[in-house]
Amino acid sequence: MDWHQDAVYNRDGHEPRLICWTSLTDSHPENGGLFVVPGSHRHGPIPPAQSPRNEFNKIAETDTASAVPVILRAGDVLIIHPLLVHGSPENKTDADRIALMSGYQRPKPEYTESELKLRLKI
Repeated sequence: MDWHQDAVYNRDGHEPRLICWTSLTDSHPENGGLFVVPGSHRHGPIPPAQSPRNEFNKIAETDTASAVPVILRAGDVLIIHPLLVHGSPENKTDADRIALMSGYQRPKPEYTESELKLRLKI
């Protein structure tokens, strides 16, 4: 399992940020459901390392002995702190595990000219 923090992928100045993971199908360990390390968000960012499984980064080192599964039914929403250490095992079922991820964040205090052009479609 590749453990990671979502904050590693979103270093764009939009802080604070929350990620909402809405389960569209049931989610449990057998179908690749999330595992989280409770309280891990309090330790700040952990340096990433390249994952051997995919193109994303994983956490170089962290204690995952206290990880717990998050079992969700379709329609449940999990709110994830960007620094929460989490990961998913391989889906060992024939069914897909489907979720909708959305983020909520404050606007940045200042934008570059290119960011403004993109936002304003100039």
